[in-house]
Amino acid sequence: MDGGGGLSTGGIYKLEGTIGQPDAGETLQGGLYDVQGGYWAFIDLVQTPNGPLLCIARGDAVSATLAWPVAGSTGYQLQDASSLIIPDWDDVPGAPTIVGDEYQVTLSPLVVKRYYRLHKP
Repeated sequence: MDGGGGLSTGGIYKLEGTIGQPDAGETLQGGLYDVQGGYWAFIDLVQTPNGPLLCIARGDAVSATLAWPVAGSTGYQLQDASSLIIPDWDDVPGAPTIVGDEYQVTLSPLVVKRYYRLHKP
C-alpha cells in the first residue's frame, strides 16, 4: 500500500513521513525523543532466537491476532510486557486457540502499549 505522506508540525518540532511504505522496524533517536517505525501503535513482537516465528495480523480497529506455528512450539509460552527498558514479562493468561497448523490469540481492546514474545523456560 502506498499512501503519499505528509508533514506534521507543532512548536519547534517537525515530523515528515510516508504512510504505507515498507518499514524495517528502525528507531530514530535524538535527544530525549525517539520515533519507532512500523504500523502497530500498541503492539511490538520480540522474536525469540531459534524459537517459533511469532506473527501478527490486524483485526478490526481495536484488535489484532498473534499467531505462531504448532510444529516446534512445545514448551513455549506467550508472554507480554509493558516495557523493554525494564522488562516485566508475564505469561498471557488462557490457552491459545489452534487454527489449522498454528496457535492464535486475539488481543482486544488495544489500549496500552504491549510487547509480546514466545518464551521457553
